Amino acid sequence: MIPDAATGRGPSFFTNPSSPTLPARSLRKTLLRAALDHARRGTPIFPCKQDKAPYWATGVLEHGHLDATKERSRITALWNRWPDANIGMPTGERSGVFVLDVDDLGALAELEDAIGELPATRAVRTPSGGLHFYFSHAEGVTNSSGALPAGIDVRGEGGYVLVPPSGGYRSEAGGGTTGAVAHAPERLLELIMGKEPKRKNGSGSDPQPVSIDVAGPPIPERGRNVALTAIAGRLHDGSHTLKELEEDLESVNRARCPHPLDRKEVAKIARSIHWRPPCSRARPEEIERAVGAAEERFWELVANELRGLGGQSVRDALRAIIEGAARYGRLRTDGRIEYDQSLFETALAAGISRPTLDRVRPLLLEKTGIRRAPRRTPTDAGAWVLPSGTGEACAPTFTTHASTSRRNLEEPGVRVVKACASPTGRRRLADAVTPCSRHFSPTNKGKGGVLLIAEVFGDMSREEVASVLGIERARDAERRYLRPLEEEGRLVRSGGCYSLPADHARRCEEARQIPYGGGERIVRTRTSEGRTVSHTVERDVMSEAERDARDKRRYEEQRKVYLARLVASARALAEENDDCRELLNAWDEEREVDGTIAELTPVAEPCPTPEIVEALAAALLRWPDHRNDYPSWWASTLFVEDYLPYKPTGEQVEVALAELQEAVA
Repeated sequence: MIPDAATGRGPSFFTNPSSPTLPARSLRKTLLRAALDHARRGTPIFPCKQDKAPYWATGVLEHGHLDATKERSRITALWNRWPDANIGMPTGERSGVFVLDVDDLGALAELEDAIGELPATRAVRTPSGGLHFYFSHAEGVTNSSGALPAGIDVRGEGGYVLVPPSGGYRSEAGGGTTGAVAHAPERLLELIMGKEPKRKNGSGSDPQPVSIDVAGPPIPERGRNVALTAIAGRLHDGSHTLKELEEDLESVNRARCPHPLDRKEVAKIARSIHWRPPCSRARPEEIERAVGAAEERFWELVANELRGLGGQSVRDALRAIIEGAARYGRLRTDGRIEYDQSLFETALAAGISRPTLDRVRPLLLEKTGIRRAPRRTPTDAGAWVLPSGTGEACAPTFTTHASTSRRNLEEPGVRVVKACASPTGRRRLADAVTPCSRHFSPTNKGKGGVLLIAEVFGDMSREEVASVLGIERARDAERRYLRPLEEEGRLVRSGGCYSLPADHARRCEEARQIPYGGGERIVRTRTSEGRTVSHTVERDVMSEAERDARDKRRYEEQRKVYLARLVASARALAEENDDCRELLNAWDEEREVDGTIAELTPVAEPCPTPEIVEALAAALLRWPDHRNDYPSWWASTLFVEDYLPYKPTGEQVEVALAELQEAVA
């Protein structure tokens, strides 16, 4: 049922909708006039493309709906630049409304069956035939549909909608040209907040587990968006690129939906899920406890000991190790947690150089008990080992409110870092999407640390941010980090608290694409005679993403050189053994011994032949990612892939790996 908007209450919106048959020139005039009329009514707006995405231009529109404006001169300039732009309006506190987005009219009937008939309010027909119902803004309404029926979404704080006369959007009959907006019923708000009301028949249905199989049950037309979103969330486990996620979701859409969604809509669902942290598999309790203890120690160090550029490097190195342990950690027999990662990969994840990581490793061992495990094979990446979480490395558990008070501390001078109160506590480091920035990048490590705090702890005042960072004066934290980030659109200030914008992940990626650097720097080198020579070189002008790609290429080149040294060492070892065998045979001939060394029956000892060593070195060049596999796997592979005419034993392969390591060392 479409309510009569004329009897609604609240602020009014919208001009007369334009006809879809208007000439292009008339349509452009209509769009500009409508945009200016929105500004006159006090509604901020911004231009959008035909696919609903906001226009983007450096220095003009860089932050989507957050750049919405009510300035007539700016609106005129924007629509002169993009005459055919649709009109976007942010929802929430800025516009004073939230929107009930009904894609399925059957779901609307189901909603009214549960809570009663909706009040008369402003209604807009969308290009797909759905409806937008406008209600006065209510605190706590975001873009979460809560317990609403499938086929109904919400656009509240942090979202936006297109408004008439954008292409295909028109005020519904009965709403008039200046339809008013009603207040949302309490039962509707409860449903949006996630409180499931009872049906009129007193029954409720529990959600069924979603199947991600292409051969799964059919997906009804009324629940396509919700089902595909749930499937995308299950598929997004960290192993899919965005393109792969789109392709897999499209396969499910085509195979299981009798009436499949448009491919663009499927791609939109995949994009909305892919920027979120991937789902994680259940891990043993011991790993969760160790990672939790490491996080507690992390925040204690950030507040009390990690200062300046050096402290920020230690902070990000420790963060990268904790995140790696949370994702890939395995339990050792001694109760410690271990995961494989090369020093280069850790440095890259932390946004620091390999030499810097080498310098901070002793401090990590001293402060947290985290250490490197010795390499098991020549091609082993090495491993990080974390304490079990029950020993001295554990830090005190945080409480629920930020404070710098020291009245209740057993140790004077120690700052207690405490999370903002929230229903679920603070976010885990492994789930954070804020990347570790490099020191002199546009974000830099100082701002990056503040963004991480805002993501982990949620909305925070300047005093709370200063407490977490260990900054004595809150105004210093605001001057150095909070205000610059707010001016850049990376933080949003509301009611004295700072929080992240809804498109935080996109902004982080955009910042990683901004080039920086340039100028000259002094490089000092030492000659063979022992003299120090200084000369200047030009700094590279590159973005963080480009620098990461460059460092990865360098690492791959270094790894190939290292593996080539392995092969050369194996061949040299084989030639040395051949020379030794010939010498022994010649010696036996001189002593008139029957037979030769080659004809003797081998003893039952794991002695690898030079042939095995050389074959293993060559196979490592082909499969470097399998360098940590079991010797038994390598034994089978060497035989199956024709590196050897026979299958060696696992013990022979294990000893061969050890010989390669000695040869390289």
